Amino acid sequence: MEGQFPDTRFDLVTGFIQLTPDVIIVSDELNHCLRFLDRKTYSTHTFAGTCQKAGWRNGALLKALFFRPTSLITYHQFLYAIEYGNEAIRKIDHQNDIVSRILSFEHGTLPHSLIILRDSAFVTTTTKGVLEIIRLSGGGSPAVRTFSAETNEDPHE
Repeated sequence: MEGQFPDTRFDLVTGFIQLTPDVIIVSDELNHCLRFLDRKTYSTHTFAGTCQKAGWRNGALLKALFFRPTSLITYHQFLYAIEYGNEAIRKIDHQNDIVSRILSFEHGTLPHSLIILRDSAFVTTTTKGVLEIIRLSGGGSPAVRTFSAETNEDPHE
């Protein structure tokens, strides 16, 4: 699983982010982890989570557990991962070696895409056919606004 190419194996790569010209972080969804790829040495190792062990645990990068991480983005010095299996967005602070949850979705709401623009995260979900806009600024819990794809209106207003 880890080591030099071509001996490394991925189960289902669903996202990646280039941290530096030589480093790529890959979301290996069905191995339930994020993996570090070094483009100079053609090697890979676990970046966050415990590969081949699904679950939910915050904490140190290599002790945290993920369940089907998919999309990855970077915002300032942090990485954010959509976690399809846990219906959540996880924040990865690789400089301080910590993974934390920033938002969990209602059961049955499966997040797919995530983009952060200024201080807002835009998340698409497919199960309920809605676009959720999540405000990350201001401290405390993120503010969530939901827009219906059918009516083009916020169903909470």
